[in-house]
Amino acid sequence: VRTAGASFELQCRLPAAIDLSSSIEFQRSVFGTGAVLPNSPGQVGKLRLSVPLWRDRLRLSAGLQALGQRTTYAGATLPWVILPEVVASTKSLPGGLQLSAGVKNLSNSFYREPSGLTPTVDSMIGAGRTFYVNVAWHSAAEPDRTPSGKQPPSSATSACSGCGPRSSGRPTTRAGLSARRRSAC
Repeated sequence: VRTAGASFELQCRLPAAIDLSSSIEFQRSVFGTGAVLPNSPGQVGKLRLSVPLWRDRLRLSAGLQALGQRTTYAGATLPWVILPEVVASTKSLPGGLQLSAGVKNLSNSFYREPSGLTPTVDSMIGAGRTFYVNVAWHSAAEPDRTPSGKQPPSSATSACSGCGPRSSGRPTTRAGLSARRRSAC
């Protein structure tokens, strides 16, 4: 399998501690024969906006994830899909508790995911609108893991809910570019 691609990422701290981040990854993965690797989208894009609420004790985030065309193991082509989501999360509460709740696939879009179970069942219906609640506990020895305390993601595929570190309040902009090429036997 050979893979080549490039990732672009932009993170921006707007006035009032509003975070805006976006990323896009272009890649192509092929077998030694030149056939495209199944379930390998040529493009993955993400966009996220996060605003502080209630004196920055709560953050409300909204985002979009776009997956480019993918092929199944049987060779069928699955179309682009754009999946919106929304998340509300607290800063660490007394005792190290952190709460978050959200909705994935907010638009309840119908889409299929390559599954590769058999040539006759090579895709499954993607998850519809999904509600979730998360309760996490962080010991005193762990660093702050709230959305405002996360380090910037290292690649476009992990940029969904993370945001850059806090700044001194001045608007800042971050841009990153990476390219990679891998080859395996």
